[in-house]
Amino acid sequence: MSNLVRAAVKLAWLCSKFVCENYKRRKLQPKCDGKLATIHGRWQVFKGGTDDLENLLYEVMKCNMIQFTNEYKVFLAGNSKEENFDFLIKHVNNAGSYSVNIGDSGEIIARIHKERNAYGVTIYPFVDYAFVISLIAILYVIDN
Repeated sequence: MSNLVRAAVKLAWLCSKFVCENYKRRKLQPKCDGKLATIHGRWQVFKGGTDDLENLLYEVMKCNMIQFTNEYKVFLAGNSKEENFDFLIKHVNNAGSYSVNIGDSGEIIARIHKERNAYGVTIYPFVDYAFVISLIAILYVIDN
């Protein structure tokens, strides 16, 4: 794919697509389909420019429909039963900070900080940058 990372982030109630081009430039270009689908709070991320299920990378779901803290479960494509989540995005405090944990453990792989007009991120070693950037794209859509 030659330094081109594509992630189509499909919102469950408002379908949106994000293309993250050349993650070294850290540039996100939102594209919106504007279709109303469902209210279950599920986002699907695909590789390439298609939204075929065979290209599904992972899904993000709200932990509870009615929740006072923002927590999202991430299920990788191979985890079709969705019994145990692979990653957990937790809202850390009122300042708009999130942590990305591996499964149910407390092991943090990234910290995301909402700043004035941008997101700051601390990514721990051996973690895929494109994965964390696509999570930031989903958080951006949720917060706006």
